[in-house]
Amino acid sequence: MFRTCRLGTREYGIRCASVVMAAFICNMNKAYCETKKEPKLKILVIGSGLTGSLTALRIQQRLNKPECLDIVVAERATYPAGRFGAGVSHHNIFADIGAQVLSTVNPKDYRAANEGHGIAFEDIQLADSIVQSLLSQNLLLLARDTVLAETEERMVFEGLWKHYFAIKGGMTQILRFLLNEARVQPIFGLRIDSLHVEEDNSINVHGVLREQGQANSPIANKPFQDTFDFVIVCIPAPDATKIKGVATNLSPRSRYVLEHVRYDKRICEVHFFSDRLSPYLAEALGDRVEQNVEDLNNDIEYVAWQNPKRSLTKVDDEFCSVVVHGQTNLQSKSLSLESVDATISQLTGLTKGEVASFRIKTKSICWDASQMITPMEAIIGDPPTRWQCLQNGRLILAGDYMTQSSFLGCVATADAAARAVEEAYKGY
Repeated sequence: MFRTCRLGTREYGIRCASVVMAAFICNMNKAYCETKKEPKLKILVIGSGLTGSLTALRIQQRLNKPECLDIVVAERATYPAGRFGAGVSHHNIFADIGAQVLSTVNPKDYRAANEGHGIAFEDIQLADSIVQSLLSQNLLLLARDTVLAETEERMVFEGLWKHYFAIKGGMTQILRFLLNEARVQPIFGLRIDSLHVEEDNSINVHGVLREQGQANSPIANKPFQDTFDFVIVCIPAPDATKIKGVATNLSPRSRYVLEHVRYDKRICEVHFFSDRLSPYLAEALGDRVEQNVEDLNNDIEYVAWQNPKRSLTKVDDEFCSVVVHGQTNLQSKSLSLESVDATISQLTGLTKGEVASFRIKTKSICWDASQMITPMEAIIGDPPTRWQCLQNGRLILAGDYMTQSSFLGCVATADAAARAVEEAYKGY
């Protein structure tokens, strides 16, 4: 059947397979037919990490109708973070305690045409265009392969993969830029606990909003409830399954993928030292910024000196920051200071006591879901082509578990989620 509605100054004939499909389109916003204006979609993106920020951006870019979009980004942290953007600052010295580099494929390399792992050549081109925008804003610095540590997941293929450091404000500044380009101001401190798909296909969402009170007053938790046309879940699979109503509203196949994705566990710590440590690190590392190490307890995998990542010129900071990455088999929530001091002592030639005397501040984070070890393609034999997000109606799940743990992988799954919204908006 055809249903004709007037959208602004244009008329669209929407072909629907059934009356249900016609209702699906018109019920997105009752004002669609009643006021004869374009429908304003209310979209919730859960998570302002890399996938969430990119999803919000790609929805705006694909639909190109900012006046018709009301995008809400819910973030339980107090700033754009996730595994990509987590960071700590001390007197304007910023340290990444999540991703150390932004990684994507060079579209000009002949090997880029070999598609796989949920990545198409179009995704590579899109990721590169976003990188070029970040470079134009002086937010990224190209990292030569020779300055990086050789970690298990680090994709170092000369000429094929390109890695970048975040210059200003670390990786979280990249997320702020993407969200700003998406015209979105996230709601920080908002944890989504449950969702329910209503009869009209809208999605009712409940959660808790953590608000910081006045000075010296306790944090207040307030209930949150709202209804959206689309909900896009952009958090690690284990966290997504904790939201009541997510798994039950997926197909058995999608639910199986979500429940069997596996990540390894990492510990990441930042140690701020006085600048007296800097010349010793400079001599020990040379041109390198990262260094693989072997400590006596086998706790530490590599160290990453943060200061050189922030500047195109000579490092001349008042403080020195070193990020230490722990091995995947750790059971504790932090690394021992003895192991860290011994590692830096072995690297620089300083005594453990001297290293300890330079320390000013330490922050540790344990990533229970860090690097992906069992992605979608390892769970589903011969997955569908371009199956880069999970979808059931207006509920969409996007994440690196559908592709790969890299900036490129997040671009691919985010664009797939945005494409699903775009197709529904057009009435297909």
